[in-house]
Amino acid sequence: MSDQHEKSAEIIKSCCTKFYENDLVSLVLGENFHPGGEELTLYLGEKLRLDENSLVLDVACGSGTSAITLAKRFGCHVVGIDLSEKNLAKARVKANAARLSQQLNFVKSDAENITFEHETFDVVMSECALCTFPDMKAAVNEMHRVLKKGGKIGITDVTIEDEIPNNLKEVIYHVICIAGALSAPGYQKILSERGFIDVHFEDHSYAIREIIERIGKLALSLDIIEKFCECDLAESLGINFERANNILKRGFEELEKGTFRYGLFTGIRGEN
Repeated sequence: MSDQHEKSAEIIKSCCTKFYENDLVSLVLGENFHPGGEELTLYLGEKLRLDENSLVLDVACGSGTSAITLAKRFGCHVVGIDLSEKNLAKARVKANAARLSQQLNFVKSDAENITFEHETFDVVMSECALCTFPDMKAAVNEMHRVLKKGGKIGITDVTIEDEIPNNLKEVIYHVICIAGALSAPGYQKILSERGFIDVHFEDHSYAIREIIERIGKLALSLDIIEKFCECDLAESLGINFERANNILKRGFEELEKGTFRYGLFTGIRGEN
């Protein structure tokens, strides 16, 4: 990777981290950022056949909402990894409050360089995060590496059938899970090329409505934040509030037109 690409990747990671750990963003968007909410998380857990013997890795776990949901319902043990120390601290507090500390562990780690040994986990999952990783292939390689042979992977993410328009490739579109989106066959190809077999796709585009509504709320909230709060959120994303609103409105329009959809992908780690 060139120095320029490395710098760009670090900017994207930093912006995503700052965005999703921001308290005002959490207030506007809620604790569960990904489309489909708890219902889709539980459905994914059923698809992955989780039980009390499952050791699960939740990649880009945020403040631990999905991990806690799965531990409660299925009795599984979950390790959540994220780049935000702030969100990890929130996750630990929530785990303690839910009396699930024995089942949950939250660790700072980069999805593209996961700090666990080979073949550690029975299941690896990631909800609405894969498309935010600058090097998606490296992240999938790492998920494959830490998964036991025969273990399962479960991914939910935004999909797009055509090439991303150039005006939707700015950093903020990575943050809101648009710029890095692939077609459904594109995700399946990445998973298959990196050693996953029986890769299946399910369309859950009903959940994309939540992204549309959240982008609208976020556009409105940025204006409110600008007027009434001292906050460096827009500055950290390299934009001003007026431009942020224009960018978010363009994304809103594309979602309304049906440019983007939402999918669930499952697969099994092969013997190699």
